[in-house]
Amino acid sequence: MSAAAWLLVSVLALGAAPASEEAADGYCRWLEGVADAESSLMMAPSLFATGGLVNSPLGDPSDALGVKPRLMLGLQYDFVRLYQGMTLRRRAAAECRGFRASQRLEALVGGQEQIGLAEALAARAEVLAEALPKAEAMLSRLRVELTEARSATLDELNATELRVDGLRALFAQTAREQAALAAAEPAEAADLTPLLEARRGADLESQRLAANLRESSAWGFHVRAGYDRVFGLESGAPFFATLNLSYNLGGLLQPEANARAEQGRRVWARGEDADVETRLAELRAVHAAERARLGQTRMLLADLEARLRELDSLSSEKARTFREYLWLELVKVKAEHVWLEAHTAAIARFLGEAEEAL
Repeated sequence: MSAAAWLLVSVLALGAAPASEEAADGYCRWLEGVADAESSLMMAPSLFATGGLVNSPLGDPSDALGVKPRLMLGLQYDFVRLYQGMTLRRRAAAECRGFRASQRLEALVGGQEQIGLAEALAARAEVLAEALPKAEAMLSRLRVELTEARSATLDELNATELRVDGLRALFAQTAREQAALAAAEPAEAADLTPLLEARRGADLESQRLAANLRESSAWGFHVRAGYDRVFGLESGAPFFATLNLSYNLGGLLQPEANARAEQGRRVWARGEDADVETRLAELRAVHAAERARLGQTRMLLADLEARLRELDSLSSEKARTFREYLWLELVKVKAEHVWLEAHTAAIARFLGEAEEAL
């Protein structure tokens, strides 16, 4: 595989890049292993052997055309290929850094459903844990009143049980979600700036090294040394050493073509940031919807609290029952309110950092 072909494969492979850290390690090992295999041939010297027949200027006229056998053995070292091999390894390392940054960025932005979830669940759990003992005591009192004092009705008990069961179910659901979140792989810190900079920097370095590889192909610079023997001729020192320098004139056209390639690559790379922007737009939509709901729950809480204050001055049995219903509804709304409050605050922080990074 040529250096140019390997570079093409390494770029195209990014489109099917794996997502897990283990797979990312394997991808980088493959990328760097291929680069090492290719560059090992470029950076090592070459052995050569040449044999044939040559005309000898000192040959006897009776000897047909003075033809003599010739043997050349030696070592060749190409300094341009040495440079290409080192550059190829550096490009593989840059590709790997860019790939890892892309994977972490994808995991961070793609895991947007977990942003602020821990804080939101903790806030909801705190409200429910504080309210449930009072709700349970309320339910126990109604059962006693129904069976002993007969001051409560079965409908009142059933209505209260339904509301308390709803709080129990919500508390159990919150606990399950917290346990699942704790068991999941911890998310990265919500800081897009270093990841975006790492990806952009690695891509720019990779493209610069690729341009250097293309431009170096126009040059040839190698040395050859070894044994050179023409059999039948006397030679005091049958050794030789040569230095060869060449330049392909097509290299004069490369700078303009490389500039076009770099410009096209920059346009292409902006598409990756556009993917991030699309994910962030979805997150902004979620944030806007939850902020609207947060405003609704705030108004509902204010209304319920006002009604409860009005009922505090009433001492009748019906007023007490209605007040307990309102309080249970208030707990449910408050649990949702604090969840939305914590979640929207976390999303806002994340979006602020993301906007700054972009």
